Amino acid sequence: MIALVSPVSAYVRITIKLVALMLLPGGIAYPSDLEKGEFHFNLPSWHSFIRLDGPIKELPGGTTHRLEVIGGYHRGGMNVTKSDHPLFPVSAPFAAEAVVFVQKIGTNVTLKGRIRYIDEDQDQWHGIIRRNDGTIKEENSGGAGYLVLTGGTGKYIGIRGKCPYDVSYKKEGFMLVPTVCSWLKRRGEK
Repeated sequence: MIALVSPVSAYVRITIKLVALMLLPGGIAYPSDLEKGEFHFNLPSWHSFIRLDGPIKELPGGTTHRLEVIGGYHRGGMNVTKSDHPLFPVSAPFAAEAVVFVQKIGTNVTLKGRIRYIDEDQDQWHGIIRRNDGTIKEENSGGAGYLVLTGGTGKYIGIRGKCPYDVSYKKEGFMLVPTVCSWLKRRGEK
């Protein structure tokens, strides 16, 4: 004899299992071969941008907008201010180098870039920068975005993670970028 299960009762059983998993202590369980952690850092850096003005576009209502394309680099140093794992020790210094591309229409900013951080052993971790908020370069401006960790060299091979940040441009021609990173990495991956 074949037992029939109604779609509603199957849905209820799946929902109960999912809720039970969410209530387990520690949330999601990670395999034992993974390391994970969180660290905070601040990145003061100096930027050099070039701006190209695109054509002026007339919008409904008589307003106009111009596409601006801004590209360049920024260089600086970051310092770990808080950490729960020895891979990123508190007070560890890193050099930082980034290439950035920005599109701006009116007040809307879309920023994309690649960045690398270099520690005292010359090992690097790499990331992709994304921001669709705020402004670019003007004093007392900035915006929120994400740095996505994509790997690295040496002790950072295989690292992955996500780091929300909030950039603030300063009068002196530099910017501050306080950031919090959550990361994962396979143990012993070299």
